[in-house]
Amino acid sequence: MRHRMMPEVFSIERLHKARTVYEFDDVFTAPGFGFQSADHYYSTQSSGAFLDLIRVPALLIQAADDPMIPFEVFDHPAFTLNPNLRLEATVCGGHLGFLNRVEPRFWCDGAVVDWIGENLPEPS
Repeated sequence: MRHRMMPEVFSIERLHKARTVYEFDDVFTAPGFGFQSADHYYSTQSSGAFLDLIRVPALLIQAADDPMIPFEVFDHPAFTLNPNLRLEATVCGGHLGFLNRVEPRFWCDGAVVDWIGENLPEPS
């Protein structure tokens, strides 16, 4: 569909040659949203520049084996220096999987509920 609308931007040939997420973003995602390249898209849309500015409690849940997001991005100093950030890192979970083999099956839901409970203000 997009190829028919903008063949100069969305090359079917280049899309079929994309073998990594980076290549897909370079060929499809970045130009589709007006970016020059995947690098331009990543550098301007990353939250990395703002992590140290977060002033409210924030929970980030990430699996080390996520095929879409390299775990190295979580080496950012803000995860150590900013007390408002809590990184809950799992060894496995893929991209938003976070399923347990045992009960509770949906581990992520419980982790979020627990975190909310820990961060609610005390009743007056």
